Amino acid sequence: MIRILLIEDNPGDARLVEKYLLESEAAEFIVEHVDRLGLGLQRIDSEGFDVVLTDLNLPDSVGLETFEAIHAHARELPVVILSGYEDEDAAFDAVRAGAQDYVVKGSLKPEYLARTIRYAIARHKQLLAGLIERSEESAHADRQPQPSPDPSVPLILIIEARAEDRELAERSVAGRGLRSIHAGTGVEGLERARAERPSLILLDLELPDMGGDDVLRQLKGDGATSAIPVVITSAFTSPRSTQELRDSGAAACISKPIDVQGLRETVDSLVH
Repeated sequence: MIRILLIEDNPGDARLVEKYLLESEAAEFIVEHVDRLGLGLQRIDSEGFDVVLTDLNLPDSVGLETFEAIHAHARELPVVILSGYEDEDAAFDAVRAGAQDYVVKGSLKPEYLARTIRYAIARHKQLLAGLIERSEESAHADRQPQPSPDPSVPLILIIEARAEDRELAERSVAGRGLRSIHAGTGVEGLERARAERPSLILLDLELPDMGGDDVLRQLKGDGATSAIPVVITSAFTSPRSTQELRDSGAAACISKPIDVQGLRETVDSLVH
């Protein structure tokens, strides 16, 4: 059984999390709930937990400081952040600071919540064993698995050259029981698609070495990758070009600037 310390001051959110964990297929969780950071730290000292699931905004602590206090108190414990839509920036900062992942309260589903927790524990064990290195510059990228200890976790390949657009795409899929890896060129994207066999590919049309439409054609022409859904992202799509891309095999086309909620709904419809 996996012992979870849930730190959440909203009774409704806490009940929902506990309900979803009990509804997961494996039903392998024991949850202890407290509503204050201070109480949580006391429980960590007296009980043996496998993972901490915490809101960042609590009566006695707010924002990133909540994660930092838990992390400083018990570095051996993996931490998953519970975030509202309005708190996603702080949740993402916590991931960059060492949290294993975050889940968005408004998007909770039993199986991907359970999967996220299982994966957070497995990845944290790898980190403690020194199997994965984390650097200040690439902490948010290095948190992605190579390879995954749990093949049931869907993998998203983001082929995008612009760092800010790549990070936005990462934010869009984070907290949804998904993993992501990225490639900055078409050639690298094709190589990673063949090697990793992702569940979904987010493909920008404007790449430094080749057009995204060429990448799409090669993906769909290769038996190893032809069945992978591809979502095109571009600032330069017209109804005609969108139809041409769909005719070439694209599952969907999304215009930039990316609408995060729209991208999430598209990804959910193609992956979950």
